[in-house]
Amino acid sequence: MVGRRRAAAALAAAVLTLTVGGAQATASDGSKPPSLQFLGQAIVPTGFTFGGTTVGGLSSITYDAARGVYYSLSDDQSQFDPARFYTLQVDLSGGRLDSGDVQFLGVTTLKGPDGKPYAPFSLDPEGLTLTKDRQLVVTSEGIALRQISPWARIYDLDGTMSGELPLPAAFVPSADGLHGVRQNLAFEAAAVAPDGRHLFVGMEGALVQDGPAASLSGGSASRILRYNLQTDRVDSQYVYFTDPCRRRCCSTSGRSASRSTTSRG
Repeated sequence: MVGRRRAAAALAAAVLTLTVGGAQATASDGSKPPSLQFLGQAIVPTGFTFGGTTVGGLSSITYDAARGVYYSLSDDQSQFDPARFYTLQVDLSGGRLDSGDVQFLGVTTLKGPDGKPYAPFSLDPEGLTLTKDRQLVVTSEGIALRQISPWARIYDLDGTMSGELPLPAAFVPSADGLHGVRQNLAFEAAAVAPDGRHLFVGMEGALVQDGPAASLSGGSASRILRYNLQTDRVDSQYVYFTDPCRRRCCSTSGRSASRSTTSRG
């Protein structure tokens, strides 16, 4: 993590849970799309520790229906503790989510391609999702200022890396800063389609060669990659145009404050 903002984020996190509720509209195929209902929030206090690690900067969460637990990824760049994810139990039996409803059950260290924990400041973990065959996909934004590329890697539930999805050349950051992902505006989100066949990985801002980062006066052309999980190859790319920022954007050392609105193929 770089700077005070990132250090503070590593020490505090909020876990928000949304549940499927009644649908109001009907899709063209006759099915009803899900709607979301806010049930509350659980705050992890600053300085909270579990399993000898500092809990904080929880950047993504995914549900394992087979075990009835959640996995949540820390966005610690191995600065405070080795890159890791936590296993959580979330009790929604009361129809709400409060701070006492989240219980930490375990912490799992992620291993790199060499089978060892990641070295400090060698990754920027952000996205986490579970595939149909119950493997985790973890994304890293990379560290563009040091020409460390973003990635999407596949993990067993014990933290062992079992594969890596190919990165298109357009995303590789160059030393002159004229090509590839921008610092801290890369692979922010990951999600598996309901049928389990495809993985979507979302950028936080435009590649350098695609246009400017979001600002107060303009949005940003952010790409979305679609991987075919049967072939482990990118089969589509989409451009998602964000709104302008509503406050000062942090295109090189922090997160963009933009809000996404439109998608195009």
